[in-house]
Amino acid sequence: MTRLNMILWGKGYLRKSLSIILLAMVFSLNNVTFNPSKANAMDLPCEECCSSGIMNMMTSMGMMAYDMADFMSGMCQMMPFFGMFCPDLDQMAGEFFSGVLDDPELTLDMMYCADGNSAMLSLMMKVLDENPELMRKMAYIMSLNESEDACHFTEKFTDMALNHDNLANFFFAKIDDNLYESLTYSMLCEDRQTTENVALLMEENAEEQMQPDTRFAQVFMNIGLPDDDSDGNEMSNERLFYSVFGNINAANSFLNGMEKLEPQIMGAFMNYIFLGTQDVPEVTCEWWEEQYYGCEPQAAGQLTHENQQYHNMYALMTGFNENIAPGYDETLPPDPSSDVPANALFGRMMGMMIDGENNVTPYGKSFFSAILSTGDEPHCFVPSIDIMAMMLDMITNQMIPLTFSDLFPLMAELTNPDAPSPREFLTGSGEALNSCETPEPVCSADDLSACTTASLCSDAGLNWCDGACQVASCPVDPVCDSDHLDLCNTTSACTAAGGYWCEGQCNAEDCYVEPECDGNNLDLCDTANECSSAGGYWCDNSCSANDCPVQPECDQNNLDLCDAEGECNNAGGYWCNNSCSADDCPAPVCDANNLDLCITEATCNNAGGSWCNNSCSSDACPTSDVNLAPDARTYASSWYSWDYSAGNINDLNSSTIWSSRSIYSSYYSEYVELDFYSEQSVSRVVIDWHDDYLAGTFSVQIQDRYGRWQEVYSTSSNRSGASVINFSTVSASAVKIEMRNTNKRYYAIREVEIY
Repeated sequence: MTRLNMILWGKGYLRKSLSIILLAMVFSLNNVTFNPSKANAMDLPCEECCSSGIMNMMTSMGMMAYDMADFMSGMCQMMPFFGMFCPDLDQMAGEFFSGVLDDPELTLDMMYCADGNSAMLSLMMKVLDENPELMRKMAYIMSLNESEDACHFTEKFTDMALNHDNLANFFFAKIDDNLYESLTYSMLCEDRQTTENVALLMEENAEEQMQPDTRFAQVFMNIGLPDDDSDGNEMSNERLFYSVFGNINAANSFLNGMEKLEPQIMGAFMNYIFLGTQDVPEVTCEWWEEQYYGCEPQAAGQLTHENQQYHNMYALMTGFNENIAPGYDETLPPDPSSDVPANALFGRMMGMMIDGENNVTPYGKSFFSAILSTGDEPHCFVPSIDIMAMMLDMITNQMIPLTFSDLFPLMAELTNPDAPSPREFLTGSGEALNSCETPEPVCSADDLSACTTASLCSDAGLNWCDGACQVASCPVDPVCDSDHLDLCNTTSACTAAGGYWCEGQCNAEDCYVEPECDGNNLDLCDTANECSSAGGYWCDNSCSANDCPVQPECDQNNLDLCDAEGECNNAGGYWCNNSCSADDCPAPVCDANNLDLCITEATCNNAGGSWCNNSCSSDACPTSDVNLAPDARTYASSWYSWDYSAGNINDLNSSTIWSSRSIYSSYYSEYVELDFYSEQSVSRVVIDWHDDYLAGTFSVQIQDRYGRWQEVYSTSSNRSGASVINFSTVSASAVKIEMRNTNKRYYAIREVEIY
């Protein structure tokens, strides 16, 4: 708890003490100590402390106290005038949990404890329900599938949902496009445990949470318009299919969940997955909805997203081929009762593709069509090639009730030249993956023809000989070396070969007499005695033919040799600025080294200083005209895709943009928020709209220290691509821009600057 206090205090949350005290009642942290050195555990004084009877009783009492305090806070806020000073307990609890989420170790510690404590779990769900921004923050953490902490977070969250029905129901009730997208990114984590958890959640909750009118079904089926392959949750679904059908346990759980549904509902899901069809409910509109909100009546029917059926199959095949096909036993048929898990799973899938009369079902035709039709360049998509080979082997060896004669009449129907190419869905870029381009040849021992230059040959570790590259060493004529000293023609060549140069030729034996310390070689004398015996003078540890010079000392003629003030004074000099001079020290004046002697602005400026607050300083005067936006945390009500997230509005890069989700009515509102986490003085906001994707009506709101929003500017006639809003200086912990009324399908902003 002390650590949490320090974290929140460091972020400038001056009123968090109350929330921490109340939450301490709930958590009973006198029995629990967080250990920041462990990501998956807590320091507990006893086993099962978080889930013990006494702990549950204490946290239940704490929860009652929290509810009572929340009720009293609400009553207080209803009081005239004084209500503005009453704390918002739910908001403070939300800020508390936001601080916890900033520390991955504390987050995991709290989740592990809440997993065994129902009251603590109930409080966490209550705070999440009251603070939607926490759900957005959780979704952001889930999306970081390259972070080990984020992967642990999502794995533990889904594991808790499996352990607690109320959390599972809460999760399914709160899921939206953003959370679903982040969840599918987290299913790509290396250990894939989250994938198994999600699939098991779908299996256990299928009958309640996968009905057509449930939140999950609506998010799953949100695939936009038929002519746009990425305006809904298409790529999120592709990541789900890739992850689930790349894990045997997850795939079986997913299929089990489908089988729990009523046939009509199961058919709707399977028709979307395999056929790209989507049931469209009837839409009726009142006259005022048509006139003012753009409501368009629509008869019930079915939309076909033809491209999406291929993208779904590509994703499914990729996951299957990478992770399940390697375990398939080709000597055995695909059979749901097989002891080989991969064969059993493929047997279940084959049951959907070939009916009891050995006819290829519509689902089977979709699967086979995706194998045979992978865009402009068929037969270059590796998963398609591998699964095609597997299927041909099964047909050849009569392991499935299908023959080539059954397939040949269907080839024209199964081969679709207009099928889309597979795309990159793991990162969400949507770029085409299919390519039949022949790779450039690489110079190597296996392909010497690609080694066309000496540098390529050398880089490959090969030998360039007579204009050609070869593996074997180049043949060479004998040269000057230790075995051929007679070929050494110079002193240096002889020495390099290990020989001795004597009388114009190189010999293997030394013919040189080492000189000694004497009158002609004083530099070889190593001691004073040797030097003296050779007739030299020993000076500074070397022997010289000349007598040693007398070293000058600090005196009146050598003041520069005086190293201390006392020596300088004794020699008759003046010690000024750590050196000895014959002239008296000048009085200090206002200059770059003595800015404190500058008493006017003019003299300060002449000396190169900065005149600030009636004193001269070497530092520049502080200025308030600083852009606060780059240091702020950004949020948005929605974004078109991860490449257009809210972080683009304050990255100081005008080539990146934030874009909202598709807007189907000009009256839909969106917002972006920049949170400083501490109070700042704000008087100007600059909005750089992206081209004409601007809001005709928008407002600028600031959040005060109590978390209340106040509007400081609004307009309903914006036509400018750059909006500069000036207002009286206010203290704000966050700035929100709320947008409405556009004639485009999106709102888009390049940059936001706040001063």
